[in-house]
Amino acid sequence: MTPQEKQQLEEFLVQLTHVGYVDKDPQAAEAIAAAFSQQPDAPYLTVQRCVLLNEALIEAHTRIAELEAREASANIPRSTTAFNAPTHGWLASAALHAKMWRGLTRSFARAS
Repeated sequence: MTPQEKQQLEEFLVQLTHVGYVDKDPQAAEAIAAAFSQQPDAPYLTVQRCVLLNEALIEAHTRIAELEAREASANIPRSTTAFNAPTHGWLASAALHAKMWRGLTRSFARAS
């Protein structure tokens, strides 16, 4: 384990152990317990995946910020035609689904 990996793991475990009472969904809790009982390495694998996903999320946020800054500095005009207007068609649907997904992940995070 590299020093950076050790630090990421320690930070995650501190956050994990400092969570207060969690109002669990009974069905989700049962499914999680069943899966963990079948796989002895489930806690390790779960933490490993969470740390890796968090790292990927941080990298994605950094990359998005870089691209947005590059776009802003290039003064690239955005087209506002009906075809690609954000309030029409697929883009509106994608934005709605993204908003719903964020709400679901937040409620799952509160439940877990």
